[in-house]
Amino acid sequence: MSSLRCPECLIRVDSKDAVCPQCGYRFRVEQFERILPFMRRPEKQWESRLSFRQRLWGVLRIPSITFWDIAHEPDTRGPLLLFLANLVVISLWYVAMASKILGATVNLVFSFLGVLLVLALLYMLLNIFYFGVIHIIAQYSGNRDEPFSITYLMGQYALLPFLLVNLLSLGLLMAFLPNTDISSLALLYLHPIWLVVYGLACAALLWGAILLSMGLRERHRISTTIALISTLSVTLFVVITVLLVRLTVIPLI
Repeated sequence: MSSLRCPECLIRVDSKDAVCPQCGYRFRVEQFERILPFMRRPEKQWESRLSFRQRLWGVLRIPSITFWDIAHEPDTRGPLLLFLANLVVISLWYVAMASKILGATVNLVFSFLGVLLVLALLYMLLNIFYFGVIHIIAQYSGNRDEPFSITYLMGQYALLPFLLVNLLSLGLLMAFLPNTDISSLALLYLHPIWLVVYGLACAALLWGAILLSMGLRERHRISTTIALISTLSVTLFVVITVLLVRLTVIPLI
């Protein structure tokens, strides 16, 4: 195995490595970075943390620099707010559904709070599973031993597109779902608007996987290729599994 010495920290590294596993010094531009220029690693050295507002805007506008910044100094307040925002919007889907059921005598506020508590647990478990699998792969492929909490915090920023899509989907459900009664509840689930909603959600999750890969490569000192393939593979598995479960459950309603 041929090796070279990093000019930044002077350790010996594999000549095939794109970045130094010790200090992150970049030796070459990877093929994925040439194909997808928006994923190129930043040239400058990290200096100070962006604010929460700057990170939100940066995730959408300059993701490579933003996740490079998040990877260097993760915060907890921003990810917590994003987690709660996603949870509330997903729970509001229930209100959108319940509001379309004619003759229902449920208390929407009370029911919303109940659904919120149930979804909080399910959403957290799904987050732990999803980011946990990605973290294990990155840990196995990487050169740095990082806690799972870092991946989880970065992941909440990567779910920002999912939050925005959920807000749009909520409006679509309120506007296009038909009014029905409890005996015809299946009409709500079989309405074609769900194809649009699920399509948007899948696209947002895949985009989020690409965003998360930018943070993983910086934090774990792995290549863009490994980070991108890892996040996209796990995301595709989750998306396909959820869709198959959904298609199985709908006929039983």
